[in-house]
Amino acid sequence: MQIRLLTKQQPMLRKAIEAQPNLSADEKKAAQAEVDAAVTAAKGEIAKATDPAQAQVAEDAGKKAIADVALVAAQADADKAIDQAAADAKKAIEAQPNLSADEKKAAQAEVDAAVTAAKGEIAKATDPAQAQAAEDAGKKAIADVALAAAKADADKAIDQAAADAKKTIEAQPNLSADEKKAAQAEVDAAVTAARGENCESN
Repeated sequence: MQIRLLTKQQPMLRKAIEAQPNLSADEKKAAQAEVDAAVTAAKGEIAKATDPAQAQVAEDAGKKAIADVALVAAQADADKAIDQAAADAKKAIEAQPNLSADEKKAAQAEVDAAVTAAKGEIAKATDPAQAQAAEDAGKKAIADVALAAAKADADKAIDQAAADAKKTIEAQPNLSADEKKAAQAEVDAAVTAARGENCESN
């Protein structure tokens, strides 16, 4: 019975490893080889058992060893996904045309902090599902930093456009002071509306 259960678990875990989207073919192959080795070792220990209790102990140890391989593979996959999300976010932040070098650096530091936190949670996972949940939460945290940077960039662009528009209005020689004031108030209203749209895009 114990050997049959391990034999049933083996292809399931190999399939789970194969489904990890961020592992290379070689990484998947290596993890699957570890599963096979753990199954072989467990079957050997079960075969040595001299009573049902020893066989059960060997089965439990074997299942844990096999599950540990699958967990490590899931954690490695999650770590790679976090690294890719961070690289994409940093690239997006760097491309924001209206952020200063210091603002970009600060946003990228936030990405690094999110990566560290996510990998810490991934390392704490006790099964592949927990590793996936930590990966998903980490990717969202990283995406939120990139979104905040994009919004800050958009706000700065709006402010610059408004300043340019007001300057152009002020330079109109045939408008009265009241007309200029009214036109500039319309610019302010447009800025407020644009900022509202920017906030709602979260």
